[in-house]
Amino acid sequence: MDKDPDLAYTDQWGRRNYEYLSLGADEVPALKGRTSVECYADFMQAFKDQFQHLLGNTIVEIQVGMGPAGELRYPSYPEQDGVWRFPGIGAFQCFDKYMKQSLKTAAEAIGKPEWGHSGPTDAGHYNNWP
Repeated sequence: MDKDPDLAYTDQWGRRNYEYLSLGADEVPALKGRTSVECYADFMQAFKDQFQHLLGNTIVEIQVGMGPAGELRYPSYPEQDGVWRFPGIGAFQCFDKYMKQSLKTAAEAIGKPEWGHSGPTDAGHYNNWP
């Protein structure tokens, strides 16, 4: 992420959350020429290959955390530096260049290119109440 900070989730104020790669970067070959999706697929396949003989009897459940704080969730409420505090609403994290390009492409695909310029900027701040 040092070479491409846009791999991280980014809010409208430019704060980046480096706990996990942005979903907008799923198909970006940023990991030695490989995408994050390819790396996850290879990890899962290697696990299956290595532990095939234990699957179904010894290993009956697998939980994989692939997001911020090890959870598969949208990182809208970062706790570092006191940016967010419960019960704040959090903030959209769709301002990295890959998410913005995805929005632009989707807006153009439905004939509404004017919708593809930016994520929402009027949805409140991290600590607004619901």
